Amino acid sequence: GLEEIRRLLDRALDPALPAMKAVALREFVPHVRGLVPLAAALDAAQAATRRFAKRQVTWFRHRLPSGSNIIAHELIHEQYSGDILAELLPKIS
Repeated sequence: GLEEIRRLLDRALDPALPAMKAVALREFVPHVRGLVPLAAALDAAQAATRRFAKRQVTWFRHRLPSGSNIIAHELIHEQYSGDILAELLPKIS
């Protein structure tokens, strides 16, 4: 959470490190530094997370074998549901 972000910032880590590139970390840093309200940071973090999820779905869709349009369609429309994983895994060979 926010305390973890504070600890990372206190360590003055290199921004190029993988830990400093975590999804939504960049969006919460201004809040931790007292520059933006929590609601604004949360909105920005949610948007960043949605963009990341969309990129993952696009990446995955392009790696499916031809004829897998049904699975790609389900992924695109259900990308935010954790329950779909158990249903999709048996379909992916």
